[in-house]
Amino acid sequence: MTLCPRRGTLPLADKAPGRMLGSRLRQLVMLGLASFLLALPAARAKAQTVWFAPVDPVAKYAPQKGEKDFMQLFADPAAWRRGLRRVKVIQFYTQYIDQAPDDQLKTIFQFLREHDIALAMETWVLHGGPNNCGRGEGYLPNAQLPTRLAQRIKALGGDLAYVTIDESFGGNRGPAGCHLTSAAAAADAAATFAVYRTVFPQVRIGDTENLPLASDPGWFADYAQWADAFQKASGMPFAYFHMDVAWNSPTWDYSIAAFNKLLAQRRIPFGVIFNATQGATSNAAWMSSAEENIDKYRAARLPRPAQVVFETWDPYPTKALPESSPTSHTYLIDYYFKHRPHQ
Repeated sequence: MTLCPRRGTLPLADKAPGRMLGSRLRQLVMLGLASFLLALPAARAKAQTVWFAPVDPVAKYAPQKGEKDFMQLFADPAAWRRGLRRVKVIQFYTQYIDQAPDDQLKTIFQFLREHDIALAMETWVLHGGPNNCGRGEGYLPNAQLPTRLAQRIKALGGDLAYVTIDESFGGNRGPAGCHLTSAAAAADAAATFAVYRTVFPQVRIGDTENLPLASDPGWFADYAQWADAFQKASGMPFAYFHMDVAWNSPTWDYSIAAFNKLLAQRRIPFGVIFNATQGATSNAAWMSSAEENIDKYRAARLPRPAQVVFETWDPYPTKALPESSPTSHTYLIDYYFKHRPHQ
């Protein structure tokens, strides 16, 4: 399309001011429209942040201890070139940050810097209480852990961008929890987060939880109190919420649309963890299940996630690379964007 008028059509003296103004206005409108259309896909893609959370060799979720080629992710970027361009955050489990060899963490932190990828850590923020309460999921195994983690990341050249709470809200409400009030639990969580902020002043915090099914109608009100109390205690709202969806439940989508309204009221971006339904017994079965869950979510016409999280804590998949292999974890990133690159 030619946006400029053809030269030599009329002598300059013969061009009426009104015609010149109209021609110029049309040019500006067309240029503006073209710029808008060109920028629209990029803006939509940018609005959806991609997280990747592979299983490391220290993880105790499975006998084989993580994806066998975990460190190859940070040595062979060509093996996941497409996925690497999309991923903006890589998340690690607490055990790996705490127990991994120094040289591995140094390599990873350097890789993240070179590729402009943010570092996230999934961890716990509540302390156990009297009568042995709080010894399960969501609770710190010891009070010194946050200080040790923050100092180790800093010493090895890392820059912690995000702390993701690993189901501390649910742990407090659960059978092994201390059942603190929302205000008390939030104050404890904010104190833990302050340890990370002392070392990394720009760090943000988000939350991950199992979404409630139809059998837990009081969950919404309790969570709203928890989120509000945390903002009051820490001085900042949650930076995101990642939904751990119960894909195998017949009411898996019961709470997603309603919960999005609760988050939107608080301007908390929501993300979905796209993984497999529990019980997969092979790489192929895990990947097939995860792909089905992506398709199921889209078919349900649920709200579009602001953040997309490709995470596993299962025995499978056992490999992360290459992204061209349908049984590798990074392939799932390709699958998600293959047919709907901006969805």
